[in-house]
Amino acid sequence: MHTPLSTFSGSTLRIGAVTALLTALSACGGEENAAPSANTDSPEQTVRTVASSISSNMGVNMDSVTGTADKSSAVSSVLSQTPDSSTVTSTDTSTDSSTDSDDVVFGAADTASALALLMDDDSSDASEDIVHDLLLPTLGIGGNGQITSTNASTGTLISIDPDEASICAEWLGDTGAPNTECTQLLGNLTVQVNAINNESGTVTYFFSGQTVLTIEYAPTQGSYELSLPGMKTVLQQLASQSGDEAMLPQVMQGAIKLSATVINETPGAEAGSFDIAVTQPIRIEQPSEDALFALASSNLLSMSADAASGTASMAIALTGLEYAAQQSDGFTSTVFSLNLPAFTASASLSDEGNTLVLTDTGMGNGPLTVALDGTQVLRMKLPQFAAMINGATGTIDILEALNLDLLISDLAGIDDSYNDNSSAQITISAPANTRMHEQSNDTTLIETGGPFVINYNISDGIDNPSGTVSVTTGECFNTVMEGDYDLPGIAPCP
Repeated sequence: MHTPLSTFSGSTLRIGAVTALLTALSACGGEENAAPSANTDSPEQTVRTVASSISSNMGVNMDSVTGTADKSSAVSSVLSQTPDSSTVTSTDTSTDSSTDSDDVVFGAADTASALALLMDDDSSDASEDIVHDLLLPTLGIGGNGQITSTNASTGTLISIDPDEASICAEWLGDTGAPNTECTQLLGNLTVQVNAINNESGTVTYFFSGQTVLTIEYAPTQGSYELSLPGMKTVLQQLASQSGDEAMLPQVMQGAIKLSATVINETPGAEAGSFDIAVTQPIRIEQPSEDALFALASSNLLSMSADAASGTASMAIALTGLEYAAQQSDGFTSTVFSLNLPAFTASASLSDEGNTLVLTDTGMGNGPLTVALDGTQVLRMKLPQFAAMINGATGTIDILEALNLDLLISDLAGIDDSYNDNSSAQITISAPANTRMHEQSNDTTLIETGGPFVINYNISDGIDNPSGTVSVTTGECFNTVMEGDYDLPGIAPCP
């Protein structure tokens, strides 16, 4: 029996038990008024200033990006043209396909919103107070926390041994009795503050002497770097307490850093940028579960936006992605694995969101491959291409040739409604200088250039549809129903 890939929901590598710890440590407070550059405060005053100075950069930038995208006719055009995931390769006609692509697209938007919420995108005073209160116990304010200060030539170096009971009471609610599991976990937590001045510096969280999280703060900038070896130390303590040490990854290496810069935080005119980067190669292994996640040093995501002008840009550069995990349907177990040597994409919005330009988008010469128990079931090639989407005119211009080649050698591995040994091969191509124009009858016209060519060959043991659709200048295309498939075909232009 085949195990559908669609049933796979994630790796068995579990870090959820420490979500509250990471959320509170990486939470961002509101930006304060500028303070004198010389640090003449007492250690406790300095700590309070640091807690208030870790600014809410992430939320401002998320507001800017989502606000710009919401107002963009080019983005709306892309969303409305997103192909239904059932096209060509799905025989399931029982589901309302009108929501399939939107669920995928807006699922990503929901993820962005969740990130913004996690990073505290509400810059109200009440929100700042909440974050301030969450940070203060970790910085030794409250309870029996101890603060030791060393004045250095570059500022003030402060070592902190926070009070675990105060942290747990603030994070989990004060029940009148210490939360033993929480206080035991945080017993090895120490913090070091390097306050270069009253406006900028570094806060480092250690667990059993190992760096877990480093926060850099400045008036309009902030960064948060998570160290996976330090995170493993936290998980080891948690696993030891819960008796669930068998689930602990044996290898956790690497570091990931999130940075943000605010240019303008005026509501409706937010502007800034943020970046997510793998600063040290990531490798997580759990051999007992055949689980692996690896990623080379990469600038995963760089985004900038100006909500007032309606401009934004985004760049993705992913290198050396490997992923493997066991999946089971309750009867059989298989090892799912994915390999992607490289993927890049750059996008920019201009003309108040009317124009979206994609450049350097693709996988280079290295294909994406997916395997089940070591047998390849999917292979996709997408050399770099470029395109421009104009939301105002409803046109898509292919600036650099598009060539997509997809081979699925085991359709049953993706959807168990297919027969064993079913397969599909699809290629899509369009030369540079091809313009597509959306029409009033929901067809698409090849206005200039072309041909736009789709080849498909599906072997399912029943219908076995195959064909080539070549759409030349002046012709329109759409999907048409043929048996259980939505297939591409020439369609009448309005």
